Amino acid sequence: IVRGTIVNSAEELVIQNGGLYQYNRDGGTIDDATWNDGSTCEINGIGSSSSLSGANQSFYHFKWNCPSQTSETNLAGDLETIRGNLILVSTGSGNLKMGQTADYILTITGNWIHQNGILNLGGGSSNAYINLYGNFTMEAGKITEYNSASYISKITFTKSGTQTLNKTGGIFENNIDFEVLSGCTLDMGESVIDGSLGMFSLNGGATLKTAHSGGIAASGATGCIRTTNRYLSSAAHYHYCRNGAQASGSGLPSPLTGKLMIGSSIAASSLTLTNGSVTISNLLLLCSSSAGNSAIASGTVTYGAMASLEYQGMSAQTTALKEWPSSSGPFNVILNNPFGVSLNFSRTITGNLNLIQGNFGLGSNTLQLNGTLTYGTGTLEGTCLSTLGIGGTSGVAIDISNLTLGNLNLNRPGGIRLTGNVFICTTMVMTAGSVTQLSGNAISYQSGSRLIYNGTGAQSTAAEEFPLLSGPPSLEVDKPTGTTLNLQFSRTLAESLILKGGIFSIGPNSLTLSGTILNSGGSLLGGSASGIQFAPGASAGALPAVQLGNLTIHRNSGVIMNGDCLICGTLTLH
Repeated sequence: IVRGTIVNSAEELVIQNGGLYQYNRDGGTIDDATWNDGSTCEINGIGSSSSLSGANQSFYHFKWNCPSQTSETNLAGDLETIRGNLILVSTGSGNLKMGQTADYILTITGNWIHQNGILNLGGGSSNAYINLYGNFTMEAGKITEYNSASYISKITFTKSGTQTLNKTGGIFENNIDFEVLSGCTLDMGESVIDGSLGMFSLNGGATLKTAHSGGIAASGATGCIRTTNRYLSSAAHYHYCRNGAQASGSGLPSPLTGKLMIGSSIAASSLTLTNGSVTISNLLLLCSSSAGNSAIASGTVTYGAMASLEYQGMSAQTTALKEWPSSSGPFNVILNNPFGVSLNFSRTITGNLNLIQGNFGLGSNTLQLNGTLTYGTGTLEGTCLSTLGIGGTSGVAIDISNLTLGNLNLNRPGGIRLTGNVFICTTMVMTAGSVTQLSGNAISYQSGSRLIYNGTGAQSTAAEEFPLLSGPPSLEVDKPTGTTLNLQFSRTLAESLILKGGIFSIGPNSLTLSGTILNSGGSLLGGSASGIQFAPGASAGALPAVQLGNLTIHRNSGVIMNGDCLICGTLTLH
């Protein structure tokens, strides 16, 4: 610690890490020195002096603590580099003036801590620019400038990352501008920037985060920004993180090409859209805290053509109508919540469903996927009341992992690929596309379920959706008149064959039935190599007109002939 007199010599003065240089003189010149990281230059002797020289050095921490100061002390624009913190403790009854006639750019790499005192940025006949990379704290005192409309006094939040602004007291005065650069997140908590007659600019790509109950207002003395002029870019990001009720404020742009974020890991926010509605062109993110879900309490959300909805947080979430409307909903949906998300209604996703982490529970709803499905560690989770529709025009298959479903509807040229086992409780509907398997995974069926083919063109059964073991109890053919479903292998149906439309061709295969054949509009096509066996059952079977190689009836109640049957081979009666 240097508190006495330093006599100039040829030796270089070095203030090491942790070293404190205290300048206890009224005016004069700060000694030239090497200010190593962790060092502090403290000015504490200013009284009535109107100037202080020697500030044109690269300081680490720079501290002003002059309780006996009575004058305005001018640094003449010399102070331009603070690699650590700028700390203003006291200016007595005077003030510290950064510059007046010379432009300057002050870069503060650390924090700006304004405990008390008056800091005059200048602006009389010069431009003042302060680039801050650290956090800003203001407890009391004043930050002002000369109120000149011809010159700029601007504080710029510059960090690529998060900077906090914590203002518990003190005031801004006159034409001080504020700017938040792209890539910077300014986290204001419940603080307010007020008093300034200047401009607050939130640039595209920048983020404004606030827990203020009034949110962000476009004008007036409400919300967290209260400068006279405000520029709030539609390409910026807006993060509302008050725990409980919060208004967006009138400053939230629409359409919004930046992101709208609601809630945080420690705050479950209930946001009212002050303007009544917002159009999301980029992303709406809802984050739950460990105590509850964040939500839109009031207002209407619509989504642009490629916009996304994301869920993340520290507790399980349930979808709601406000953030996921039934029309004009999100193109993409992202699940990034390890505690899971529950679907609360039936919805269609045209773009991508991205399961980054956590389970997406379908419940008793229908989820229609017409785009793509990507996985991180997340999964789909269904029950026997869930319906999953796979649609769209893509020729790329969608991967389906371990899943229980009531209904699985496939109408996609690219089909699906089984990366896990799928259990069907009610129906598997094949309209378009095929099922492929990975690593021996399979579809299995519950008693009472059925496999339905209803495509508009010719179709053929495949072992992936019509397995030999644990296959569908019933098969339904409901195709347009004149179109055919071709059986590709011999199979057993524990229940019934249902012919509603089109042609079911058995081909050179055998079909065993424990139930019957129900025909309400379709037809059965056999041949000299085709076979049908009616296994033992409680009720009589029914057989439409058909040509068969072999017919076996092993049923006490027999079979009812509903048309002519030509047997080319063997008729066996048990």
